[in-house]
Amino acid sequence: MDNREIFAERLKELRAQTGKTQKQFAEFVESTPATISAYENATKNPSLEVVMNIARKCHVSLDWICGFSDEKGIPLNTCADILKLLFDLGMIDGIGLDSDFSKVISVPNNFPDIDSTYEPFMMIFFNDTTVNDALIKWKKIFDLYQNRTIDEEVYRLWVEKTLKEYNIPYHPNKGVRALYNPDDDPPFS
Repeated sequence: MDNREIFAERLKELRAQTGKTQKQFAEFVESTPATISAYENATKNPSLEVVMNIARKCHVSLDWICGFSDEKGIPLNTCADILKLLFDLGMIDGIGLDSDFSKVISVPNNFPDIDSTYEPFMMIFFNDTTVNDALIKWKKIFDLYQNRTIDEEVYRLWVEKTLKEYNIPYHPNKGVRALYNPDDDPPFS
């Protein structure tokens, strides 16, 4: 099967999963029904922009839709899957870890107001204490790596060992170790 046929089959699969007609799917991905039909019949190659748009709108990887992988997206079934994603993000230039990133809190219904003078940021919360414990360990080793106390090889060996250790099912409602008290200082101040 060539690339065009693989894309055609996977596009049909995506459209079937969404339960949309070709016309509805075309509107969804900002195309035309005739173009979607041509892609599904493998008579026309889409541009990279079109493929990226379809992958983004349908929440699948480019590798999957193009036939380079059988994984539709990023599997997040184990604690190791989640940690690998976060570890990889930590290695991207321009992404920093705040010194307080490993504080463990739960998110109450009355989430505290965010200081509007703070630079844009994103917080991720996990209800699985196993993931939280791993993140606390990661912060320590990542600080050593960023401060050049350890080199990249040692850091990557730690990551490899940790991913094996945490290759256990992720339980999103396993519980949290501490509750946020609104009388306390916000965790990001």
